[in-house]
Amino acid sequence: MRTFFGIYCTIFFLLSGSIFAGDDGKPVFPIREKGFFVECHTVKTADSRRAVITYRLQNSVLLFTKENDVYTASFSIQAQVVDTLDKVLATEIVDRKITVKDYDAAKSDASTQGIVRVTYSGLHPRVSVTLTDNSTNREVWHRDIPIDTGAMLFNVVVEGFRDTSYTLCTLQNYGGAIPFSDKPSDVIVSVPPTKNDSLKLTIRGRDTSFTFISGIKKAASYLIDTLQNAIVVKAQSDSAVNSFIFKNISQKLLPGRYIMSTGDDTLHGTQPFVVSWIDMPKSLQYQESAYNLLELVDSLYTDSPVFDRYSKKEIISIYKFWEKYDPTPSTAFNEKMYSFYRRADYAIDNFSSIKGGDGASMGRGEIFIKFGTPSSVERTVTKGGKMAEIWRYTQLKKVFYFVDYTGAGNYELVNAL
Repeated sequence: MRTFFGIYCTIFFLLSGSIFAGDDGKPVFPIREKGFFVECHTVKTADSRRAVITYRLQNSVLLFTKENDVYTASFSIQAQVVDTLDKVLATEIVDRKITVKDYDAAKSDASTQGIVRVTYSGLHPRVSVTLTDNSTNREVWHRDIPIDTGAMLFNVVVEGFRDTSYTLCTLQNYGGAIPFSDKPSDVIVSVPPTKNDSLKLTIRGRDTSFTFISGIKKAASYLIDTLQNAIVVKAQSDSAVNSFIFKNISQKLLPGRYIMSTGDDTLHGTQPFVVSWIDMPKSLQYQESAYNLLELVDSLYTDSPVFDRYSKKEIISIYKFWEKYDPTPSTAFNEKMYSFYRRADYAIDNFSSIKGGDGASMGRGEIFIKFGTPSSVERTVTKGGKMAEIWRYTQLKKVFYFVDYTGAGNYELVNAL
């Protein structure tokens, strides 16, 4: 029934490139940047400018080698500012070393963050960023990033503020994207001085439009710095800049492409951005697989009125189907949907048969996806010498009995009590 997962892991790790494809605001399948996120911000001085390149690098991107009792990897990041004629205006290189305790940590999505600062002068510059894995001397990632010279002087996505002082916050640091998650994200927008005490932020997608009103205006500019493996944004007094904080931007937006505009469009301009589901379950990234799994939620899923309105070929149909199960309907992020597809990922990784077939379509996988981790698992042998498992869900008062008749790990559901 669901045979799509035979090659899904291979496809997932080969895919890279833009986070989204499709029309603005249309939540289509995101292809996640493979573990390396870069943002570029500028700081102006009287006679020069400084590009502040922030990065987030996940361990899984690098090759770790074992040294004594630990695993070690090293990398370098080169940032070059070049002009329209490809003349190099400035170059900075940062070398770093990472040490972790075990192999699982080396392959995890744990992140290392940092900053590369480049001072330059010149017209129409861009930043060329290269990541090199020093263990293999291979170039892992290279991309040219335009240096923003628009009317929005400063625009960053930060973690939700814990207080009202707005003097220090943590940069989300996912390539300028607003992360789609259950945690709120705020946006700081800095513009030339204005008499208004608040600022209107309009966000438009293909079929959606949202308006946000800022909090208290601050006569402040913001600087980016590092603090305990995090990138922080610090306010400093500056009468030449007005900064506005917009709270909980992420709570209303589904993944997709959008256009942001502040105040009068002719005054402050517009800017494209994306909402990206950074840790999107793999089983949700492929439309057919995500759709087929819905029968574990509702046996009549194919008759859902959602699919009369939205095409089954669009990921938005999956989001809309799950709305009736959303425990927090006031926010765009659906925790129950997320947990369901995370369980599907686990089932694929842990309950697949060695003779083929994906774990999500097998007995143990289907039960795990529907009900989660059992209270207890008892392994035993049948009278015929076949391996068997008994899963008990104490709170649900359910017991499931599985038997591996082929000896290949395909445990079939024999009885449900």
